[in-house]
Amino acid sequence: MAESTWQEELTCLSSIVDRLSIAADPTLVDDAPPLTVDQICEFLELLHPLLNNDTSEARLRFLLVDSRPDIFTMLFNFAKHRDAWNVDTEDADSPRVRREVLRVICRIVALCKGASGSLDHPEGEDQPPSLAGLCSQAVMNEDGVAVLLMVLTTETDDVARAHCAEALARLCEGSQMTMLSVMVQKGLSVILTSLSRDSSPQVRRFCILALGAFARGYSMDVVRDGGVQVLVERLSIDSSTSVRSLSAEILAHLLYNHREATAEAITRRGLASILHTRILEDSSAEVVDSCLRLVELLTRLREGGFCAEFVRLGGGPAIIKRLRTSTTTAKLALRCVRTLVECAPKALMVATRIVKHFQSLSTLMELALDDQAEDPAAYSGVAPDDMYDEAQLKAELALTLGIVTAHSVVCRDHLAEELGRLPMWAKSIRHRLLSALQDISPNSFSDLMIYDEENVLLNSTMDWDGTSPKARAGEMLEAQRDRYESRVAAEAAGEEPFFPASPDRDADVSAGFSMVGTQAALSLTQEILRQSLEQALKCAPREPVKLLSDEQKAALFSKIMGAMDTCGGRLLETFRRFDKDCNGYVEVSELCRMLESMGLDLKGSEKKGVVQLFDLNHDNRITYKEFLRVVSENTGGHRGTGALHKRDASLEPPLSPSSSTVPRSTSQYQQYLASMSAKQEALVASRSRSRADPSTARTTASASRAGAALHSEDFSQSEVPTTYNAGSNNRRAASKPCAESEDVESQMAFQLAFTDVTEAEVAAQVKRSKRHCVKVRKELVLSLIHISEPTRLLSISYAVFCLKKKKKKNK
Repeated sequence: MAESTWQEELTCLSSIVDRLSIAADPTLVDDAPPLTVDQICEFLELLHPLLNNDTSEARLRFLLVDSRPDIFTMLFNFAKHRDAWNVDTEDADSPRVRREVLRVICRIVALCKGASGSLDHPEGEDQPPSLAGLCSQAVMNEDGVAVLLMVLTTETDDVARAHCAEALARLCEGSQMTMLSVMVQKGLSVILTSLSRDSSPQVRRFCILALGAFARGYSMDVVRDGGVQVLVERLSIDSSTSVRSLSAEILAHLLYNHREATAEAITRRGLASILHTRILEDSSAEVVDSCLRLVELLTRLREGGFCAEFVRLGGGPAIIKRLRTSTTTAKLALRCVRTLVECAPKALMVATRIVKHFQSLSTLMELALDDQAEDPAAYSGVAPDDMYDEAQLKAELALTLGIVTAHSVVCRDHLAEELGRLPMWAKSIRHRLLSALQDISPNSFSDLMIYDEENVLLNSTMDWDGTSPKARAGEMLEAQRDRYESRVAAEAAGEEPFFPASPDRDADVSAGFSMVGTQAALSLTQEILRQSLEQALKCAPREPVKLLSDEQKAALFSKIMGAMDTCGGRLLETFRRFDKDCNGYVEVSELCRMLESMGLDLKGSEKKGVVQLFDLNHDNRITYKEFLRVVSENTGGHRGTGALHKRDASLEPPLSPSSSTVPRSTSQYQQYLASMSAKQEALVASRSRSRADPSTARTTASASRAGAALHSEDFSQSEVPTTYNAGSNNRRAASKPCAESEDVESQMAFQLAFTDVTEAEVAAQVKRSKRHCVKVRKELVLSLIHISEPTRLLSISYAVFCLKKKKKKNK
C-alpha cells in the first residue's frame, strides 16, 4: 500500500536519474543532446525536495536501494570524470556542478544514517541490514571512498571540500566497513592533514568528526599517525569552537587508552599551559567543559608532571573562576577542584593555595550564599530541572569544601579567620553548607577516600568497631591537628618539612576500608566532612575595636561638663545647644562639630568612636535619653543629669506629705493662688496691727520665714544664690513648729514662699531657670513656674511653685 503511494515520486526520481546519467556518461546513449550547467544544477537541486519530503527508512530504502540504486553510480560518475561530461563546452562550469553533486551525496548519506541510527543493526535471519550499511556498501561499490578522499585533497572550492568531509564523517560514523575502507586507502593521514592545514572551519569541523569515529574504533592507528599532536595543536590555535571542544574530548579518550602518548603531549606540546589558557580565557562554555573533563582525567591518572605544571600556572584559581558561569560548568569546575585536592601530589598543597587565594575563596563563599529561594517571586518561576541542578550544585560545593577543609588544618584555620571578620556571613554559609551536606545521598561517599596533607587516610576503618562515628571522626581530626602542631614546631626548630610519598590507593582499600560499603563507613566519611566544615565555619566573636582611648573619653566628657556649667548646670540645655536644627535629636555630625568647636580634635576613626559611644540603638542619631544615659554613666551621676544621677540619701529633703488638695489642673491652680492671696492679705494686715505689739510681730515673722525655708530647701541647692541658701538653711529648724501648728500648710504638697529680692537677683535667677519643664523617668516630675505679683510698693515678690510626686508611700 505504501509503495503505491510512492510510485509518483519514483517516476520523478527515475526521470531525473536517467537524464543526469546520460549527462554524466555520454557513452550510454549516442547522439544525446548536451545539457548546460544550469540544467544539470537544476536537476540536482530537484533531488533535495524529493528526498526530504519523507525521511522514513522504508521510503528511502524503497527509492534508493530497491528501485534506483544506480543513483550512486550517476553521482560518483559526475565526481570522478570531470572532463567527460556531456555538457555544452561554451558553458562548462565544473566546480559548480561538483559542488551540487557532492551536496546531493552528502544529503543522501546523512538521510540514510539518520533514518537507521548511528550504528549498524545486527544482521540475522529476521533482521535486514540497516539503511546506513546499505548506503555505505553502495558507496564502496562505486569506489566512492577513494573519490571523496581525492576531492578532499585536490578540490579548491571550500564548499565542495566541506560537503566531501561531511560525507566522509557520516559514512565513518554509520559503518565500520567505511572506516576499514578508509584505513586501507590510507585515508586517515588525509583526514589528519586536512584537519591540520585546511583553511575552511567547516572542513576542519567534519574532519575532526571523522577523526572522532576513528578514535573510538582505531585509536592505536590515530596515535601512531600523529593524531595526538594534531589534536593538541587544534585545541591551542583553532578558531572554531566545535573543533576546540571535540579536540579536547578526543584527547581525553586517546590519553586514557594510551598512556604512552600522555607524556609526549604534556612535555613536548605543553598541554598544561594550553588547558590553563583555555579554561581561563575561552568564551565558549562547550570548550571550557571539555577542558575541565580533560584536566580531571589527567589528574585522576596521577600525571605528576601535568599537575605540577598546571598548579604552578594557577590552574586552581582559573578553574574556580568558572564557578560564576552556568550551573553545568560550575559543577564540572567543583568536581575538577575536588579531584585536584584528592589526587595531586601533596607537596603541591592545592587546597592551601585555593583557600589562601582571596578571589577564589570569595567566589566559593559567594556561591554558597547564592540562593534563589530567598526571592519567592523569582523562585516561583524557576523550572523544576533548574531547581534540581541548583540543589546538585550546592551539594557538590558542600562536598568539595568538606574535602578541602578536611585535607589540611591550615585550610580550616585560615577559613575561620577570614570568616571571623564577617560573622553573619559565616553563620549563613555554615547553615547552607551543612544542610546541603546532610542532603547528599550516603552512596556518594562509598568510594571517597579522604587523605590529608600527610597522606593519612582520615576515614580509615582500621582498628575501629564501627560504633560512634562522631567520636571516631573527632579523634581523627584531633590527631591530625596534633601532627600539624608537631610539624610546625619541628619547622620552627630548623628542620626540613617532610611530606610522605603518595600512598598506593589500590593497596589501601582493603586495609583502610575493612568495612567498605557498610553504613558505619559511610557515616564516618560524612561525619569527618561535617566536623571539618564546622571547625572551618565556627567563628569566634570578634572583640569590638576600641576607637576612643580612655584619655579621649575623659577629655570628651570634660568638655560636655564644661558646656553644662555654661548652660546653668542642666544637661537638657546642653543637649538643646547641640541640637542646632531643633528637631529633637542630635545628628552625629552636629555632635562632632560642637565638640570640635570646644577644642576637641576628632579624626575619622575617633568620630566613629563617638558614634559607637552615644548611638545606643544604632540609628545614626542621638536622642536625649541616649545622651542622658551615656553622660550619667560616664560622669558618676553628676548633678544636673536628671533622675539618672546618683543622689546622696543623707542630703535628700523630706518628701512632702500626700494631700488631696494638690492642684491637678490649671483651674485648680488658679483657685489655689486666690486662696493664698487671701491668706497673704490677712498676714499683711496682722503685721500692720502687730507693729504696736513687738512680741506678736516677732511670732508672725518667724512663722512666715519658717514656711519659706521649708519650700526653698530643695530649690536653694542649685538655683538660689549662696547668700540665700545660707539663710534658708539657718531657718530650716524653725519650720517644724510652724508646720505642726498650721494643719492646712502641713498637708500641702507645695508651698508658696515670698522673698524680698533685688532686681539683679531676679534677672540672674530668671536667666538660669529658663522656664522649662523636664520629665525624667516616672518617679519625678519637676516643674518650675515663675510667677510675679507685686505685693508692696518698693519691692517685687516672686512665688516659686514646685510640684513633686512621691517616690514611695509614707509608711
